[in-house]
Amino acid sequence: MRIVEVRSERAAFPRTLGAMREWLDRNGRPLVRFETATDDSSGIITVDVQFDSDDLAELFRQSFEGSYARQPELPETIKSSQLNRAGGDLIHSEPTSET
Repeated sequence: MRIVEVRSERAAFPRTLGAMREWLDRNGRPLVRFETATDDSSGIITVDVQFDSDDLAELFRQSFEGSYARQPELPETIKSSQLNRAGGDLIHSEPTSET
């Protein structure tokens, strides 16, 4: 899962958002999550777009001259688990008690 950050000047934001929508339509309308933040002092709007597919995230990043933003926090249940990097399988490690 990747988050791509795209920055836009306030005046260009409607055009940028329209271009993003067209891009998503052309690329199979993947499920994404948008978050926006505005810096009032600079007039810059930051759009974070979260993709499930790393490949689509990379194509989107290149298309909109974006960068990779922070990665989302994992839920607490996953934080206590281990990820098998070779296969990507989630292996839950239960605490053991010694008696």
